[in-house]
Amino acid sequence: MMKNIFLLLFIAFSATAFSQDSLRIYQDSRLEALNSKKAIQHKKAALLSRNTKVQGYRIQVVATQNREEAFKVKAQLMQNYPSHKSYTIFQAPYFRVKIGNFTNREEAEVLKKSLSLMFKQNVYIVRDMVEYTPTEDELFLMQE
Repeated sequence: MMKNIFLLLFIAFSATAFSQDSLRIYQDSRLEALNSKKAIQHKKAALLSRNTKVQGYRIQVVATQNREEAFKVKAQLMQNYPSHKSYTIFQAPYFRVKIGNFTNREEAEVLKKSLSLMFKQNVYIVRDMVEYTPTEDELFLMQE
């Protein structure tokens, strides 16, 4: 008799545990509009901030263990390409010298060709977080 009771309880609990109920959520359409409006406002705020970093590309000119060589290369870059910002980053055990803040790879390719003529060692395009300043057109569009 006890076995039958346990068997019935087991069957009842397992049936409720494996049953699939569906849950429907009805959302007011105004909430969706509000969420999209907030997303646009956050994007505008990010564009307007001065220290905006976006995923982009830089060109790595040299990776060396010699600190003086790295700073000499950076000085050459600053002299020959003043319109592009250059960076010296220490990632043990190398000093990496990079140049540029490109949002698309095609722009980086143009400068890479020029740098490859100047520097005989391998010059690479690398993905990096780059500084981004919105153009006047983008700022105008954001104000609307």
